[in-house]
Amino acid sequence: MSYASHAGIPNPLALAAVIGIVFATLFGEGLRGTASVPPSRMEQFGGHDAALAPSDPVQGPAAGDVVPLFAGYVAEPQASYDITALVLERRNYRVGVSARVAPMDFVLGWGEMSNPALVDRLDIRQGGRFGYIRAQDPAAVDVLRLGSKWANTHIVPANDAVRAQLETVSSGRLVRMTGHLVDVYSARKRFQWRTSTSRRDRGNGACEIILVETVEFLD
Repeated sequence: MSYASHAGIPNPLALAAVIGIVFATLFGEGLRGTASVPPSRMEQFGGHDAALAPSDPVQGPAAGDVVPLFAGYVAEPQASYDITALVLERRNYRVGVSARVAPMDFVLGWGEMSNPALVDRLDIRQGGRFGYIRAQDPAAVDVLRLGSKWANTHIVPANDAVRAQLETVSSGRLVRMTGHLVDVYSARKRFQWRTSTSRRDRGNGACEIILVETVEFLD
């Protein structure tokens, strides 16, 4: 591949464009691809002022062997995981290796972050495989205090039947998912994607990667 250049130095704009194309090809970040996302059902909870999913996720020892995904990519269980949560937002990804591994991300809330009256006072969005939450009135809601009660979660369907169920999930659904937190890597580990196993970390690497084995709708 060649770059447009001047005096032997890559043109910054051309170089940035190429880097963007490569990054999108590998990870699919920033490509919206949300046409099939079901409409939000959050309005069904108008006036409700209590946690819908009061308990924290249950994490235990990993059980089971490495799970083949596709073309030499595998998921290695790090912990068993059982979560009941309110889906605060969701986004699909369509391009790149990470999108093949985890075609969708859910922002999941439990405890206080599953209280619709509180959620209604927040701005929630997703992009670049991260979740972002901002208080509409920072003086009234301390978002940092709530950090251990929500997570942007990369969703890896265990099979086609589970994927079909997950494709119907919209924001405002109350769901229970069971499975494993997994690390994902390619045969020679040139691609590695590691899950968080803590609810208290933040930033890059703080998202859980869930191999979802069962889905139950509770609403």
